[in-house]
Amino acid sequence: MYYDYNPHTPAPTKLPSQPHPPTPQASPSKKSNLKAFLHLVSILIAAFIIVLFFEFFVFHPYKVEGNSMSPTLSSGDRLIVLRTNKVISDILGRDYVPKRGEIVVFSHPQPTENRKLIKRVVGLPNERIVIKDNKIFIYNDDYPRGFELDWKFEPALPDFSQHEQVYDRIIREGEIFVLGDNRLPGQSADSRRSLGNIPVENIEGVVIIRILPLNQITFF
Repeated sequence: MYYDYNPHTPAPTKLPSQPHPPTPQASPSKKSNLKAFLHLVSILIAAFIIVLFFEFFVFHPYKVEGNSMSPTLSSGDRLIVLRTNKVISDILGRDYVPKRGEIVVFSHPQPTENRKLIKRVVGLPNERIVIKDNKIFIYNDDYPRGFELDWKFEPALPDFSQHEQVYDRIIREGEIFVLGDNRLPGQSADSRRSLGNIPVENIEGVVIIRILPLNQITFF
């Protein structure tokens, strides 16, 4: 078997490979703009989360409406309410009981009344409170014979109405008794008149500072 071979026949020419089209890439300016935008978004999200955390678990703003806490507070005053102790008690499954004399913000005890109220704590759980002859008497385990409440912690207006009857009430476990600082007749809807004892679970927190008006900033 023979092959026809001619050494003068030129070898087939190898065609050069075609270069691949370059992959499109974002310009440096576009990359930097996107990075800056994402950084701004992350900052805004973090700030929003921090604000929510502080508002729900630490501080909460409150605006006074009405004059039931006059002269201590006036209608329109802006306050900061501390919620930390209340939140910690809720987490631990314990009742939060404020101190006598503190100013608290709480939800209205009637579920149909979707509003917050502000009053001063006068009676604590497992106490008996008697209001007679313009005086407030507290009875508890430490003072079974009772003691007259000293209002020196509160610049209240003078006395209850001379015409009010004797008020005698038992404060059960898980409740507090509250009054407005404005004790003139008809000026405060509180535990004595219409609200009754307040469940401690309704308490939002304790007032710690008045921030507005600026010329009346006060720490409590």
